[in-house]
Amino acid sequence: MGAMKKSMFKSTVRTFCLCMVMIVLLNSNYSYAVGDNLSKMSKDILYARERAGLFLAGLNSKEVIEKELLLKNIDDEYEAIVFDLSGGGYIIVNIKSLSIPELSFKNRNPYSGYEDVVYNGGLE
Repeated sequence: MGAMKKSMFKSTVRTFCLCMVMIVLLNSNYSYAVGDNLSKMSKDILYARERAGLFLAGLNSKEVIEKELLLKNIDDEYEAIVFDLSGGGYIIVNIKSLSIPELSFKNRNPYSGYEDVVYNGGLE
């Protein structure tokens, strides 16, 4: 039982450190955002990326989050972000609630290659 707790502790510390590194790296990319809307969107992207990373870490997944694509709702507002995963899958994070409406480790991102995608969301 002691070895199991030690392993879980190491995994938690590793996940925390990975998240902190991601935040630092992403903040440097988005810290020069101009305007309130762009700045808010940058923060939404950061939070969504962090949420996706934590969710994947909670599943003990070794997938790496790659490029993202913003998804709009039918009111032409950004609603979610789809992130490609290194193994060919994808994860969608709702930027308003930080929920995960879709995740696939096997299927490719169905929105890849498109612009101004309208996403009506998963069933919640």
